[in-house]
Amino acid sequence: MREAIVRRAHRRAIALPDGVKAAVTRVVPERTRRRAIRALYDAAVVSYPKSGRTWLRTMITTACAVDHGVEVTDPTAVERLWLTDERLPRVMFDHDGDPHEHPPAAIGRDKREFAGQPVVLLARDPRDTSVSLWHHLRGREGAEVGGLDDFVLGEIGGVRSVIAYLNGWADPQPHPARLERVRYEDLRSDPGHHLGQVMEILGFPAPSPIAVATAVEANTFSRMKRREVEGDLRSVRFGGSEGDPASRKVREGKVGGFRNELRPDTQERLGVLMHTLDPSYGYRPEP
Repeated sequence: MREAIVRRAHRRAIALPDGVKAAVTRVVPERTRRRAIRALYDAAVVSYPKSGRTWLRTMITTACAVDHGVEVTDPTAVERLWLTDERLPRVMFDHDGDPHEHPPAAIGRDKREFAGQPVVLLARDPRDTSVSLWHHLRGREGAEVGGLDDFVLGEIGGVRSVIAYLNGWADPQPHPARLERVRYEDLRSDPGHHLGQVMEILGFPAPSPIAVATAVEANTFSRMKRREVEGDLRSVRFGGSEGDPASRKVREGKVGGFRNELRPDTQERLGVLMHTLDPSYGYRPEP
């Protein structure tokens, strides 16, 4: 009964006029609003921006299309899959605030908003994350962010910021009902295994082998890059300027790509900073 009531409330919230949603945003405090929204979902995927969640989204929607016949216009709209098949969980993808807009000391460690929910933390090497964020801000948003090396060493959006975020999730208080970490690097090395694992944690029915294989094959980076250029990925998350690869959502997605983009002295300084990251993540400080 409670589940049916919550789902009806969720449908009504989605259907609210944009003007009403904007008014709520202006009047209701952010923390209260965020907690109310999360209460409408069954599980959450959290990540620092540029940790690979768009790729994860497209694989989940592809797998659900194969196994459950769901049809979605937006290949990243995991949050809306349950609207087409109520057997599927309501999953929220969230950055836990906007950590890339704040200095490390201001990144919250209080995770009470996630209490009672299964949570998947998608982690990525802070150096690759910060480099990717610099390209995103500069290429897609046209922001004035300075040089790459200065950016990754800086407070806002730099490696210190990513480390503070991941450390906050290393031992969150209070602890979510279930917390599982998935590293982007592991997802890249064995996407089939980790995709099935993530989907089960989030409450999806165990995906079939054919669904997993199709999701992985259809969403390789080379195919996603081609589909974005051709306009085949119908989502506001994709697109860019013709002839400017840096303005595209799908860029490189490389593991350890920072080694090819940062000066050796910058890499050494970041190696020192990496010693402050909780070692349970398993990232080596050495360049």
